[in-house]
Amino acid sequence: MKFVPGLILLAAAAVPGTPEPGLAPAGLNFTLSTFTKQGYHNVWVRGSRAEPVGSNRWDVTDMRLVLYTGDAKNTIETVIVAAKASFLSEDNVASGTEGVRLIRDDLEVSGGRWSYDHGHKTLVVENNVEVTIHAVLPAILQ
Repeated sequence: MKFVPGLILLAAAAVPGTPEPGLAPAGLNFTLSTFTKQGYHNVWVRGSRAEPVGSNRWDVTDMRLVLYTGDAKNTIETVIVAAKASFLSEDNVASGTEGVRLIRDDLEVSGGRWSYDHGHKTLVVENNVEVTIHAVLPAILQ
């Protein structure tokens, strides 16, 4: 049996869990956390893959953005999921042109072409917006 070194290298690069050639070290199974000045968890970003774009921006695949209350309780306030997104780590701003889903205890929002600014706690969704409210709205139809 004859081994061809180039084919062996190609097979090794295709094994799941091994980084692709030229991929930044943080590229696979990306995670990034930010904390408040008091040291409490503020934002946690996770993705199956992330590509650095400049010193502050990451293009993230399968992004899960977890937003905490920023206090000692360390409670999750909101979760934002998107198949593809850009995340600005210094500003805690995420955006994307494809679908997004925001999940909270009291509501869910989904749609396309979106941006989230954590400093202002605002989500802007421009296309195909759907909102589901999980709260009692007494006498709304009177």
